[in-house]
Amino acid sequence: RADREVVLEAVRQRGGALEYAAAELRADREVVLEAARENGWALRHASAELCADREVVLEAVRQNEFAMFYAAHELQDDTQDVREIREAAASHLALAGSRAPVFTVLDVVVQEDGTLQVVAHNLAGDSKTEVFPAHATLADLARR
Repeated sequence: RADREVVLEAVRQRGGALEYAAAELRADREVVLEAARENGWALRHASAELCADREVVLEAVRQNEFAMFYAAHELQDDTQDVREIREAAASHLALAGSRAPVFTVLDVVVQEDGTLQVVAHNLAGDSKTEVFPAHATLADLARR
C-alpha cells in the first residue's frame, strides 16, 4: 500500500488498485496519472488536489468520459475547462490508456524552404514553436 514502485506497477496493470494505495500515493501525481490512464474511474480515489488538476482529469476523462463526475467542482463549473476536456476526450487520435499529449495548434506557416513553422500550446497554456519538414504529421508534433 505504501511502496511507491509496487503501487505504480499495480495501477499500470489495474488503475482501480489506486483505491488500496496509501493516502500519500493517492496524492502522488505520477501514480494517479498512471491509474487514470489505465482506468478513468480511478480518479474517484485520487486526492482532492489531483481531482482539480486539469491534466489528471483529462487523462481520466479520455479513458472514461464519466470520470468527469469525480473532477473538482471548479473544473466542472468552468465552461471552458469542460469544453476542452470533453473535446480532448472525444479525440480519436488518443486511444484509452495512451500517453498522447494534448495540444492546440494556434498557427501553421509554410516557410520559403517548404518547412512548416507550427505554434501550439498545451492545456496549461504553455506555447511552443517548432519547425517541421513539409511532410510532417500530427504524430511528429506530438513526439516533440
